[in-house]
Amino acid sequence: MTQKEKLDILKDNLNEFGTRREISDRQRILTLSEIAKTICENEESDIAVLYSQFVKISADEPDGRMIFCKELLQKRRSSVEFKRIIAVGDSDGVSAGAHGRIAYPKNKFNDEAFERLSSGIRGARAFHTPTINGACEQVADGTCEFCILPIENSIEGKLFSFYSLLDRFELKICAACDIDTDSDSHIRYALISRGCREPSERALRSTHFILDFSLLETENISLKALLEVAELCGAELLSIDTRPVPYDTQSKKFILSFRIFGNQGLLFRILLSLNYDSYSPIGFYPDVKK
Repeated sequence: MTQKEKLDILKDNLNEFGTRREISDRQRILTLSEIAKTICENEESDIAVLYSQFVKISADEPDGRMIFCKELLQKRRSSVEFKRIIAVGDSDGVSAGAHGRIAYPKNKFNDEAFERLSSGIRGARAFHTPTINGACEQVADGTCEFCILPIENSIEGKLFSFYSLLDRFELKICAACDIDTDSDSHIRYALISRGCREPSERALRSTHFILDFSLLETENISLKALLEVAELCGAELLSIDTRPVPYDTQSKKFILSFRIFGNQGLLFRILLSLNYDSYSPIGFYPDVKK
């Protein structure tokens, strides 16, 4: 047998294995879909219980998790249950006098951020405080609905001293804008509240959103698996950072930012909530660059 004949046989074998693999992959996906449909027929159990049952059977394959969540959405289970799973903070409980009130220390850049960020808020009005901490306190105690914080700049990236205030006061990012400075750079200012209202279905289909969240390293997070899931859901990674955990100096947490869009973005949010016990959303807001 000549070398060419041998290589031709090996090439044919390789092509045959590829065909068999494609057939096997299709059969695997069909089987995962049937497993998901069968489990989701049980409408009495909590979604988290059903998800755990599916993962146990499917060996936690990334595309299988997405198939399961798609099936959940098709079943149109209780909207209350879905809202609980994807909620970003607590957007309820704002007192009548606090609606539209935005706290911040008065200065040139904060004033400009207020003009930009308040445009979509009914009855928006400024509430000036001496300090940024004081602005956060006004929101945490319900005196104001929102406050304004700088969260990032084009030179240093994320400003984690301000992110720590979000942790301390249990606040969330619900909008953002970029303000140019006098030194050829810009600062990203965020509209902060106790929670983010869920956008309309129309907005989700037409607008790119930023999802910021944290995960604890102690959960043995596989970033490779997380990024595989993100890719399947069309989520674009923007940044990954690590920070120490204040109450545990031996541990740290990942802070991640993704750009998401449409129903695939909704799938990603559901997957994160169901798959990671330590998942903690930091913000969910329209992407100012899209």
